[in-house]
Amino acid sequence: MAARALLSESGSWEGHTNSIRCLCVHDGTLYSGSDDETIRRWDANGNCLTILTGHTSLVTGLASFDGALYSCSVDGTIRKWTDDGQYEAVFDVGSHVIECLLVFDGCLYSCSSDNSIRRWDEARTCIDVLKGHSDGVECLVGFGGTLYSGSRDRTIKGWDSSGQCVRTMEGHTRWVRCLTVFNGTLYSGSEDGTIRRWGVGRGLCEAVLEGHTHWVLALQSYDALLFSGGGWDCTIRCWNVHDECVQVVQTVSPVFILLEFGVKLYSGGGYDDHRIHRWSPPGVF
Repeated sequence: MAARALLSESGSWEGHTNSIRCLCVHDGTLYSGSDDETIRRWDANGNCLTILTGHTSLVTGLASFDGALYSCSVDGTIRKWTDDGQYEAVFDVGSHVIECLLVFDGCLYSCSSDNSIRRWDEARTCIDVLKGHSDGVECLVGFGGTLYSGSRDRTIKGWDSSGQCVRTMEGHTRWVRCLTVFNGTLYSGSEDGTIRRWGVGRGLCEAVLEGHTHWVLALQSYDALLFSGGGWDCTIRCWNVHDECVQVVQTVSPVFILLEFGVKLYSGGGYDDHRIHRWSPPGVF
């Protein structure tokens, strides 16, 4: 008997002219950020409603914080956007590349190539700088009251509410590119092509998920499964709660970002494909 398909593509949205680096839901609407230096707002049918311009380099992160949309970029700025698509505030953190944004514990966090993590309050004031990594910080996730960061130094660090590093997790042999929480556990993806499951209490790796033949750039839990997006192996892999790969979906380009929104999974990537792809589980159309 043939295996039942777990994930199937149900649409794609066109508009960006370069790779898509980030996706975010703000005020019930999907936004995307791209290497074309723009942010786009989309309706439920894949029509582009607004194009937000202002960044002068790749848009690397998006977040919904304190009732507004925020973005970050390789241009070294964080921008706050109004409802009509204009930016009303610019936070300049210097010449450093800002890799991503995360809303956690009532604050906005950013991480950057200067090896640091910055915490911002509702007044857009930097209230803390978290230091401890020895290379650029690529990704952030909050889990169990602790902030976790993944870095080019190949480690994952956990930070408490006072900004102190409380644990360091080692095991990856190349940059840590993505973090997520699935089935009550922390998972990481790396340029070493593996996904690792961590016991955060002691900071030990409990399992190594292998299958990707290139970088793992995106992780997302969705429909009781863990989904991972690969680099030049151009696949999305589906993993069950036993860390078994149960489906491999071939894509036309590397997958840089995965996002659950409603009952759908969305992916974005590049380099040859500049579309957002929408995916559905069985029975959802």
